[in-house]
Amino acid sequence: MGVSLDDDGILCLPLAIYLPNSGFVNLIPIDYFVESALSIIENPGTGGIYHITNDNPPDMTTLWSIPNGF
Repeated sequence: MGVSLDDDGILCLPLAIYLPNSGFVNLIPIDYFVESALSIIENPGTGGIYHITNDNPPDMTTLWSIPNGF
């Protein structure tokens, strides 16, 4: 199934999803996620639902133009 563990201990879990060329992928930087998650943990609202997303997600053509996919 393509699952592997390399010599550095990095686990590879391939994921195949259908995204049309005109689709968007809502990626966020890990630093932004950690800062947001810690802020929510430290100052929880009253039973809210939080959406940590990118206001301007890149489209597939932008992602494919990046060498090695990222």
